[in-house]
Amino acid sequence: IMKIITDCLKENYEKDLNHQHKQKMKGSDIYEKIIKEGYYISSSTFYNTFKKINRQKREAFIRIEHLPGEECQFDWYDAKIYINNELKDVSVALFTMSYQMAFIYPSKNMQCFQDAHTQFFKHIGRVPKKMRYDNLTTAVTKIYVENHKRQRVLTEGFIQLSTYYNFQYTFCNIAKGNEKGKVEKYVSFSRRKLFSQNDKFDSIEEANKVCYNISLGKNKLSKGENMKTSSDLLEEEKRIMRLCPYNPFECGDISKNKVNKYSCISFLNNQYSVPEEFVGSFVIVKSYAFQIKIY
Repeated sequence: IMKIITDCLKENYEKDLNHQHKQKMKGSDIYEKIIKEGYYISSSTFYNTFKKINRQKREAFIRIEHLPGEECQFDWYDAKIYINNELKDVSVALFTMSYQMAFIYPSKNMQCFQDAHTQFFKHIGRVPKKMRYDNLTTAVTKIYVENHKRQRVLTEGFIQLSTYYNFQYTFCNIAKGNEKGKVEKYVSFSRRKLFSQNDKFDSIEEANKVCYNISLGKNKLSKGENMKTSSDLLEEEKRIMRLCPYNPFECGDISKNKVNKYSCISFLNNQYSVPEEFVGSFVIVKSYAFQIKIY
């Protein structure tokens, strides 16, 4: 019985490594397995034994501390707001150090992900030494285990972005949001402050202006024993961060599309008209976070 319990817990550990944490066996599943294999043990005795063994394998947590300017945490959250009286789904990009900033986008695609970083680095005029993420699809395409360690295959767009701005990166363990606790805490604050009192805007540009002003206001609040603001702390952190490149990263994605007989192209489930002389020809489409250009 002890071997069955330890073997099952070992399988759970392997599933954690393989991103299968939702498929792990619970105590009731292990108890059912023991009974099916012909052993008898009372449920109370089993659960006492199970808790004792499982307690030995519980994870311990260490508070993560970083030097000023060493690491910036990034995350997305979803929200619903009214744009020109129409309820829209939007995605909010959050950056958190001692200083926080948020940007609103129509989606979480690669162009929005890259544009958010470009806007944040431009805003602070610096690039943090390291960025911390969860395993978001715009950065990670695959996670696999090799020699009992998780390895990640990164997206081309993420590699280009991190190479251009020359920042290091690290990813949280699977289902371990506590490893980027600062930005997780800011998600709750941001959602409440941005949209609890006003969720109606004429355009997403207006929504971003409101978001920008609220973020600036928060960064000007004094906190801590020294009564310094987040803006004050950012100025101190800038001393050890590298300068932001003068020319921003090019966030557009390029593709070829054929013009149909109706003088339109289909792009991301939308139809866009082009001059009729291009019917039957291919055109170049360059998509950005908020616009597309057709050549």
